[in-house]
Amino acid sequence: LQRAAGLGFGPAQHELQFLARGAGTDWQALRRQVDINAWTGARPVRIVSSSPRIGVIDGFASADECEWLIGRGRRDLRRARVYRRDAAGHAEVDNRTNTESDFTIINADLVLSLMRDRIAACIGTGVRYFEMTKLLNYQPGQFFGLHADFQAPDTPALAREIEEHGQRVMTFLTYLNDDYEGGETDFPRIGYRNKGRRGDALYFVNVDGAGAPDYRTVHAGLPPASGTKWLLSQWVRSRPVA
Repeated sequence: LQRAAGLGFGPAQHELQFLARGAGTDWQALRRQVDINAWTGARPVRIVSSSPRIGVIDGFASADECEWLIGRGRRDLRRARVYRRDAAGHAEVDNRTNTESDFTIINADLVLSLMRDRIAACIGTGVRYFEMTKLLNYQPGQFFGLHADFQAPDTPALAREIEEHGQRVMTFLTYLNDDYEGGETDFPRIGYRNKGRRGDALYFVNVDGAGAPDYRTVHAGLPPASGTKWLLSQWVRSRPVA
């Protein structure tokens, strides 16, 4: 990143300044100023449910980090999809009306990489178990109805997905803004709802102690009544992701 900045690449210059939380054009000095431990270190977790395990991390991300992530992903939004039950692949369904974008090699960067390390430190796992990170957007009235994030092995297609790629054992959500009404994450089977402030995070374990799907984690992304909701979504598998 320092080399790219020194060669005059504007996005690298901006990113290096952002990582260093500084200004100027001494790219070597800015590189030395980047505090990797501060970027990647774990934040305190507050357990709100022990079974199923649900944790809240107040202030997981700063306001400028939230804005950075929205800016990196918002231009690639598309209708969100879910895993098909009858065949490999994904499909749009009436139960999910929000939009999403993927952080691929095209729009991922070192900021996201370091924040994925921060997530891993908070939940005690390695980033090699992480699926592709996603940016989620909910406009007023858009929702994700009751669903489970684990893969239910009740069709050949989903059983094959688990066998090939592992179970989706954990979900980590970062609330990137809070200037909207409604839009809670709702767990009706345990009577818990969460609406984080900007920068707060919520994670939950989707399987029980034996690794079987925990249906108490069925949840919904309720629709905002007004305003736009932004989330960073990170799913975690039971085996390393290729």
